[in-house]
Amino acid sequence: MKTKVLSLIMLMVLVFSLGLSASAAEISPQWDNKFTCTPTLTFSGITATCSASIKANDSTAKINATMTLYRINANGSRTQVATWTSLTGTGRLDASRSHSPVVSGSTYHLVISGTIAGKPFSAYQNKTCP
Repeated sequence: MKTKVLSLIMLMVLVFSLGLSASAAEISPQWDNKFTCTPTLTFSGITATCSASIKANDSTAKINATMTLYRINANGSRTQVATWTSLTGTGRLDASRSHSPVVSGSTYHLVISGTIAGKPFSAYQNKTCP
């Protein structure tokens, strides 16, 4: 009987400690810097248009970004074809740049990277030129 009571007590301690751990995890922030970043890659003929829409939850956050366009080679490696640096904004950044020529049938990889309020971020989009 003592073994069953002791086992039941141990089980209850384990269950309650797991519940406390879950509660603490739910309260803790998952990240300090909330934002949205939407990269967009479009093609028109032999021109690629690379766009970034970045919005920080804090309207006073300084945004610094770089857009880089790569062509994906047949072996899976990437070749950098264009880079735009020093894109800046406060709270929000919308940028659009064009690159020409691009090759029909090739896949391109657009990377947006930088910092928001000093914290790094990155986002990307892959798309094939028609």
